[in-house]
Amino acid sequence: MPDQPRIREILPAEAQQLIDAGAALIDTREVHEWKAGHLAGATLIPPIEVAGKIVQVVPERARPVVIYCAGGTRSLRAAFQLAQLGYRDVASVAGGITRWKAEGRPWQLPADTHPIATNPRYARHLVMPEVGPEGQGKLAQAKVLVIGAGGLGSPALLYLAAAGVGTIGIVDFDVVELSNLQRQVVHSEVRVGVKKTVSAAQTIKALNPEVKVVQHTEMLTDRNVDALIDGYDLVIDGTDTFETRYWLNDAAVRAAIPVVHASVFRFEGQLTVFVPYEGPCYRCLYPTPPPPELAPGREAWFFEHIKRLFSRRRKLMISGLRAIQKLCSACVSTSTVISRCALSSPAPAPNALSCDSISSCCCCRVCGLGGAAACSPPKPQFPASSAAHLRRNRVRSRSRPARSVCAEAMRPSASVSR
Repeated sequence: MPDQPRIREILPAEAQQLIDAGAALIDTREVHEWKAGHLAGATLIPPIEVAGKIVQVVPERARPVVIYCAGGTRSLRAAFQLAQLGYRDVASVAGGITRWKAEGRPWQLPADTHPIATNPRYARHLVMPEVGPEGQGKLAQAKVLVIGAGGLGSPALLYLAAAGVGTIGIVDFDVVELSNLQRQVVHSEVRVGVKKTVSAAQTIKALNPEVKVVQHTEMLTDRNVDALIDGYDLVIDGTDTFETRYWLNDAAVRAAIPVVHASVFRFEGQLTVFVPYEGPCYRCLYPTPPPPELAPGREAWFFEHIKRLFSRRRKLMISGLRAIQKLCSACVSTSTVISRCALSSPAPAPNALSCDSISSCCCCRVCGLGGAAACSPPKPQFPASSAAHLRRNRVRSRSRPARSVCAEAMRPSASVSR
């Protein structure tokens, strides 16, 4: 009678002895886990492929096999699969590579692994297939400019720094006040009276010393906005006036730099990503600023957790993770999060980027910003909204499709039909 297959769980020390004695070593994790580190001499066979590939890797069924995963569960399941296929001596490493590393035993990274993969600070990112060492490397090389170190900018700065964004620029001219601390979490009471750029930089450095912080202690204006955003990969708009939003939008379109825009009003807010060349810009969404009487004043402050939610979403774009749909707004309440497309992205005008009168940088494909009236791009379409909702989002109370800048410029007034 043939011997029954032997399946056992062993500790890393015994596993090391079997490997040294010539046992086959199998890693039954996913590819992204393998890239974060594996045992020398191991062969990767993902769990779903164990039954189909093990014969190719270990054709001799009498040969001892040591199999491991992250914690020991998947490897034990794979050991039973191997026993059913006729392998006589299969051992699963209890605790997996996690216990192996904890005991200080040797392991290695793939030859082409980014150096940042060895940094334990980002361990939770490195095991995510959507990020991994490559994505974390992109974060380390990214340059993000945050306009405003206030209620919206503060949590964004903290999360970007914690995520490992390599260079963070901060634009703010104000100083920390005691009344700021209810929402501006990047500051503290001991820094009341200190410039917000200085205060924010100190907090960021304490959180992640590897981040380079560039302080721009000045007010954003139409004269300096181009110089401020130059060289950055992404701009986060944490401004609180319509004037600065339009200046920033126009400069970002000229420089072809994406802008992540957020605004909050009491218990609601909006989050939008404007990507030049790929969709509408801020002027497409709001062609003209609202009347002064509809612009919220100081009584329209907001619930803090909404801003933190936006900040967590903002950082996803930096590494190329399109978890935030382009030009989609997130309407947030305290009890539910509802995502809806706030502005459709029409097809680009065929001549929007080729007419002779376009500025030296670029023009928005939808509203023609930076170009001339001859572009005549299509008009963006807005969903139906209530008058109250429009007032809360700082636009005119009557809902109708907004006309593009170029289309308005070339429309003869005498031919208008009401």
